Amino acid sequence: MSSDRELLARLNAGPRFLLLGQGLGRRSLAEAPEDSTSFFPEELTQDGATGMVSASGADFAAYEQSMQRIEPPSGFERVASIPWNTVLTTRIDGTLSKWLEADWRRVIPTASSDTRSSRSTTELQVRYLFGGLSLPDDERPPSNEIEWVDSQRYASDTLASLASNLITPRGVVLVEDWSPRDWLSARDLYNFASRLGTGQVHLFSVDAGTAADPMIAAAISRGALATHVEALAEFLGAATESGFLQDSASVDAAGSRFIPVGTGFVSVDVATWNRIVGTARPVDLELLEPFGHASDALTYQRFRTFLGSPEGAPPWRALATNMKLPRTFEVQLLKVVEAALDEPDEVAPVILQGQTATGKSLALAWLAQMLAKSGKAAVLHQARRRDRPIASEIEAYSVWAEGVAGLKTVLIWDGMVDADDYFALHRQLRARGQRVLIVGSTYLGAPPGTDRVITAPIHLDKKESEAYGPWLRSYGIDLPTPGAEADTSILAMLYRAIPETESGLRRGLALEMRAAESGMESLSHERKHQEPEARMTAVAAALLSAGLRLETLAPSDHAEEDLAGLAFAERSTTEQLSAMLLTAGRRGLNVPLELALRVVGRQGSVAIVDFIRHFDIFRWTEDANGNQFLGVRTRLEAELLARENLTDLTEIDVVSSFIHYVRPQFAGRTGGDEIQFIVDLMDQIGPQSNEQGRYGRWYGDLADAFASQREQSGVSHPRLVLLEVNLMREFVKRSQRNNEIARAERLARLRDSEDLLQRTLEETDISPRARLNLYVELAASLGSQLYELVAEDGASSADSIAPILERLVDAVMRARAADPENIYPVDVLAWAAKDAVSSGGMTLQARVGLLADAKASLDSIDPVDLSPGHRAKYNQRQADIARLLGDKELETSYLQELMAMDDPAAYYLLAMRALENSNDPERVKIALRVLLDAPASIRDDWRCARLILDLYWQDRTGERPLRGERNTVAFAESDWWSCQELLGTLHGAAEFDQYRIAFLRGLALFHVGSIAASQLEFRELGSLGLDVSRRVHLAYLASDEDGRPRTFTGRVAWASADGRKGRVWVDQLKSEVDFVPLRFSPDAYRSKGDPVPTFHIGFNYLGPIADPIRPRPRPATGRIA
Repeated sequence: MSSDRELLARLNAGPRFLLLGQGLGRRSLAEAPEDSTSFFPEELTQDGATGMVSASGADFAAYEQSMQRIEPPSGFERVASIPWNTVLTTRIDGTLSKWLEADWRRVIPTASSDTRSSRSTTELQVRYLFGGLSLPDDERPPSNEIEWVDSQRYASDTLASLASNLITPRGVVLVEDWSPRDWLSARDLYNFASRLGTGQVHLFSVDAGTAADPMIAAAISRGALATHVEALAEFLGAATESGFLQDSASVDAAGSRFIPVGTGFVSVDVATWNRIVGTARPVDLELLEPFGHASDALTYQRFRTFLGSPEGAPPWRALATNMKLPRTFEVQLLKVVEAALDEPDEVAPVILQGQTATGKSLALAWLAQMLAKSGKAAVLHQARRRDRPIASEIEAYSVWAEGVAGLKTVLIWDGMVDADDYFALHRQLRARGQRVLIVGSTYLGAPPGTDRVITAPIHLDKKESEAYGPWLRSYGIDLPTPGAEADTSILAMLYRAIPETESGLRRGLALEMRAAESGMESLSHERKHQEPEARMTAVAAALLSAGLRLETLAPSDHAEEDLAGLAFAERSTTEQLSAMLLTAGRRGLNVPLELALRVVGRQGSVAIVDFIRHFDIFRWTEDANGNQFLGVRTRLEAELLARENLTDLTEIDVVSSFIHYVRPQFAGRTGGDEIQFIVDLMDQIGPQSNEQGRYGRWYGDLADAFASQREQSGVSHPRLVLLEVNLMREFVKRSQRNNEIARAERLARLRDSEDLLQRTLEETDISPRARLNLYVELAASLGSQLYELVAEDGASSADSIAPILERLVDAVMRARAADPENIYPVDVLAWAAKDAVSSGGMTLQARVGLLADAKASLDSIDPVDLSPGHRAKYNQRQADIARLLGDKELETSYLQELMAMDDPAAYYLLAMRALENSNDPERVKIALRVLLDAPASIRDDWRCARLILDLYWQDRTGERPLRGERNTVAFAESDWWSCQELLGTLHGAAEFDQYRIAFLRGLALFHVGSIAASQLEFRELGSLGLDVSRRVHLAYLASDEDGRPRTFTGRVAWASADGRKGRVWVDQLKSEVDFVPLRFSPDAYRSKGDPVPTFHIGFNYLGPIADPIRPRPRPATGRIA
């Protein structure tokens, strides 16, 4: 029974896998049973002498037809109810997939080696080891000798891969319906079981003949295989009845997930659930369920388990039971979010910032529950993890929530990333027309001066301190009330100080906590607001003075005084594991299990379960998709232990090992969990991190590690290439300052990086975002080359600089074509211009051209769309370029000399000087005249073309084009024709600027009555797939020559049932335009012919659309109504 209990413990914990054989019954196809009993035909059984199967297509067809009427075996519903992480089978019929279907999961049958392995319980993979009769032609069972040999190899390789990468040392495999006559031979089963640990593979329904098989007997004697006489269904049923097997599928098996809506509930259908759960978890009723009533001992145990919960995995039931100490800042956070939800228009992200161990993650999980309980929002929560939320999945859920439940969506992303990342996702969702409120977490440093940034303080306020004692006493823990402004780290360390059981508490074993608390209180009085570094030192000192020895929390085979200086390779397996987890854990990251196993090798994989069991600072976790990770309980503990056990060089060794063993997954463009982990790790220690000064000396070594990984694996993943070349560029910059390597070698390294980026960009299967990032890094690499060429006494000739300049601007333009509003390529061009021009090594003509490029690029960005952090950087770049443009060497007389040579840069800069950064109408006219009077050839220059359009529109409307919302333009028909004519002359407009020209051309065509041509222009614009922030915003309304919005009448041409799409016939146009019935009424205007209330026609990047008439504020000034 003890072995059964160990099996059930594994089955409860997971991951859990099912291997189904072909069945124990064999019958001839000619004797197919009439009683719906499952069987496998004798005609498809292997030949005893050759081991081959010689079956005809007719045999396969007859078997498939016979299985159509077969019912699941008795008790199979118990087997199917388990939330398996993967099902493997040697069966070939398609009925198994149907038997496993449930309304809480989707079944994905496959026999393809190209299908990425998954542990998802809601997207269940059924892997047909020998192909399936209901699968595509290239995944069907073998029909000849060669195919049979190939299928045997595939099955063996698949099992070997799953044993190494998917099942993990903690997983369990249950084998049912297998016999020595199965297509999976006893030898293959022996090899598979031998790759796993003792107690991981269990064979059921074992009779005497199976147990006597030599390979099975050997596996049993070596502990690789445990056997059971009873059937699997019988075993599971008995275990459930006895209470040893958790009914982990019961919630899902009920068939629905519900979210609160007002005073009621709405069911989330399985397709919507499965799509979103990989990106963020909907906060449904399951996450709002508190613990039931329990004894004092069990309540105490739950409370202590809550205190020991690892970061990033919210203890939902404990929070729902109000086990958390209430914090004052949480109330403020809730008020800010509720106010944002009440805003009719989109709002910027809400940011919760604070140091380590200040309660940010618990506060965000509590916030998610409060909002969900209110029924006022559809709440998504993403715990801290390696991947970023996917905008398309958030959009789909937002559309579902609004359409089905009538709720706004709130995404609570506990990402602990830079605030700019939340604004970037906000911009993506806004471009998709989704007004999702984002609430994110970050460390101290979010932009100040806004009520949307809430700070979690490092000390308890008076109210919290007074609540501390009663809070603990409610769980039987009698501790004195801490002093005013006690450090919040006492909350993180409570778990270490209180005993494991209530009886231990009664014996007085909480004295350690009193001492620790005393130390915490004294350190809190030393400084009210401590810097993170000083605070960590003080916390460690307080714990040591309280008698808590840090070295007892982590394993070591070496003396304490020797450990910190040991290289990673010199450490024992357990020390390597702890070094990996501390390196990641002090940065709030979990290590993908497969990566950790690869680093420590087979010896480490065998010991890893005991390692996690014995040292409870380390935790083994699983995400919603079944992916496994190793991590630490809290970042605070990891930080304290890392200071004791790791040096900076050791950490670099650890990171280099991670890089060496990382394996990209090319089934998805992101590269999988391991690539995301490496990206997140480099975000913490790389060139863009706050740790640049600490780790910068090793950036060259890390870049070499990436290069070595790329060369040894033979594959280049774009995200790893980006990290490699970025590290190399920063290493070169450091070498420039310190003269670590010669100029020739620095240039050679930068050119190698350029070549690598160009080769990577030639790959066809690169996501648009990755292509954008590669072009930005290419521009940065070229900018660094340019600086090298001009920085040393102006030694380089103009001939060597010109090609670099040309490639630099081309890379920036290509990046901007992918995302016209992205600030990064503009920023690269601006700093490259600043560094190169400031060096003094460029000719005046080259300087003029580069500064004109930088200025035009900066001016093409609307800073209103930038996050606060990016806006500050943008303003600094503008100031840098303005200072350089004010150089005396760039006198107007010299620019006029260049004008005589028809240099477009000179015309551009002279026009900008005439404008003098002013909106004064007279200056606008003068600047525009400079450009319009210039030779027509300057309109072939992207800078001049953009400025002409901006000034033309500003001269006639008072505003730059495409700024604001629902503007009207006081143009007569002749003005629209003049606009159309001008647009046709701007041949040099940059590719990233084409969307503005196409929009204004479509707008002009509409106003001159060419409705069909206008709609065609907008369709072509929409086909570009631009991810710009105002894509679905109505920039303009159809207007008359006095600037008044025109009114229209019409009737429904067609409308979707949910009211999200439709077309309306417009009487005045004698044509149809798009309309969204929901914008006019929650339930009306769905039937063809329904008259629609008088409306305006607005224009976004998708074309003209009917817009309900609403009150509009009168502008104070300007000619746009």
